[in-house]
Amino acid sequence: MRHRYDYSRIPKVRPRRRRQLRAAGLPRRRWWQALAWAVAVVAVLNAGSRAVHWSVSAVQVQGAKLIPADQVVAAVREQLTKRRWLVLPQRVKAFFDLGALRQTLERQFPFAHWQVEKAAGGAVLVTVQERQAQLVWVVQGKPLYVDANGVLFSEVSAASRADGASGAVIRHQALLEGLPVVVDESLESASVGTAVLNAPSVRFIRAVADAVANGRMKLPTAVTGYRYDRKSFRLAVHTIAGYDVFFASHQPLDEQLEKLNVAMQQGIGRRKDLDYLDVRFGQKVYYR
Repeated sequence: MRHRYDYSRIPKVRPRRRRQLRAAGLPRRRWWQALAWAVAVVAVLNAGSRAVHWSVSAVQVQGAKLIPADQVVAAVREQLTKRRWLVLPQRVKAFFDLGALRQTLERQFPFAHWQVEKAAGGAVLVTVQERQAQLVWVVQGKPLYVDANGVLFSEVSAASRADGASGAVIRHQALLEGLPVVVDESLESASVGTAVLNAPSVRFIRAVADAVANGRMKLPTAVTGYRYDRKSFRLAVHTIAGYDVFFASHQPLDEQLEKLNVAMQQGIGRRKDLDYLDVRFGQKVYYR
C-alpha cells in the first residue's frame, strides 16, 4: 500500500501539470516554511556577529591631524549599531557598509579625502588626507584654518587656541608649527568652505610671517598680530610698540622688505609717536 504523500513515483512534469497535481490534493510548499528559514538565518547571523572572528573588533585611524580621531571612531561605532538592508547586522565584517561610512565622514568633514577599508584582524581602517593649514583666519572673532588656496576648511579648537604662544601665532601640537593669525578687516561674514584669499595672497602672508620669525624683517620690536584688508590687498603687521607696518600682498615682498629695513636703520622705528609705516608705494617709505 502506497502512502498518500509518497512522491517517489511521481514523474517530473511541466509547471502546468504540476499545478493540476496540486489541485488534485498534493500538498503545497507553505510560505511559513520559507519565513522560518529566513528567521533562522538572521538569528544565526546575529549570534555569529558576536564571535571575534566574524565581527568588527577594532578601528584604526591614520593621517588625522586637525580632525579628532575619537570623532572618527565614534562614527564607525555608531554605524556598527545599524543594520544593512534592515536585517543584516553591520557588526559582521562581511556586511559592514564601507561606502555608507565614507559618505558619513564626507558629510561631517567635507574638507578631507577619506579612504575606508577592512583590515586584518577584524579592524576597520580609516585613512584621511587633510588639507594642510597655512594660516589662521579670524572673522568676526571666530578663528578658522585656511588652506593653500585661501579656503576656510575647519574651525580652530579651543585647545589649539590655548596652545598659542602669542596673539600672532597659533601653534597646533599635531602640526608642530606656528600658524600666523590674521584678522579680517573687511568684517564680512565667512564660514567653512568660503574662499577668503587667493593662493598668492596666502603665500605672501606666510612669507611675511617667516620674515618676522627668521629676522629678515629688521623691526626693533616684537610683532603681536596681523590684519588683512581683502579689498585693498593691505597686510598690516602690528607691533608691540603700537604702530603698524603696511604691506601690499600683490607686490614683491623683497622690495618692500628692503625699504622697511632701510627705514629701520635710519631709526624711524624707534620714534615714540609713530602710528604706522607704509612701504607699499614707490621707493619711498611713508610714516606718521
